Amino acid sequence: DQWAPRQDSVTDNYRFSQQILNEDWENVAQRDGPLTHEGELRRFSLDLHDAPPGAYRLVVILYDALTGERQTWIENPGYVPEMLKLGEFSLK
Repeated sequence: DQWAPRQDSVTDNYRFSQQILNEDWENVAQRDGPLTHEGELRRFSLDLHDAPPGAYRLVVILYDALTGERQTWIENPGYVPEMLKLGEFSLK
């Protein structure tokens, strides 16, 4: 998907938040960091060893680190506009 900053935005202030949410949309794991350059890949891990069995989703949120304002994803129909769903999984 795509994200486009507002015209008056300073993109150096933006950060991403990778979050795992449970069935009740509660955050069970999170990792925040700076944006990457186009084409740059990063590996990351989130600790779920204490998470109970159930359905989970991995989402990404972009936000302005100075104001906390969440950004809207372009063409993200049928989902929370400020969250990009990367996947769903279950723990047994």
